[in-house]
Amino acid sequence: MRARLLALALLAAAAAVHVLVTVPLQRQAAVDGDEYRRMRDQRRQLRSRVARLERAESLRRQAATVYGTSTAEDVVRLVRRSLIGSLEGVPVSKVRMSVRPGGREQVATSVTLNAEGDFEDVVRLSGHVVRAGSGLVLQSVTFAQRRPGVGLVVEAASPAGRSSPAGRS
Repeated sequence: MRARLLALALLAAAAAVHVLVTVPLQRQAAVDGDEYRRMRDQRRQLRSRVARLERAESLRRQAATVYGTSTAEDVVRLVRRSLIGSLEGVPVSKVRMSVRPGGREQVATSVTLNAEGDFEDVVRLSGHVVRAGSGLVLQSVTFAQRRPGVGLVVEAASPAGRSSPAGRS
């Protein structure tokens, strides 16, 4: 009889330890695990965002150095030549191009390019226009269905370099 009472007492003690210690610790571990996963996901998102911002800043700096010339007319001329070079060998039609001085302190030139052609050709042209090292930063790209192909409108800008008049304060 004594052994049974001792066994019941030990069973009751084990149940009490389980209910009073183990269950709350398991709940806390689940909460901590959820918090850890949330913070890990947030860290990944922040790293991705920082990487995108660093790439954008790097491209902006590259673009600014490409057009770090002395006069606004030189910058407009360089951008125009770059656009014409992008058009070479691309079978598009109804091309209209506008390159004008930026008018703002941080923008050396503003660019608008309209063209029509087959979808593949229009997409290739949009990639050529803003390729790395071109010095242009996209503001918007619009594709529109046209008969018989696709229309393209690219709005871009070249940032003002430190040595250009637009970059001086």
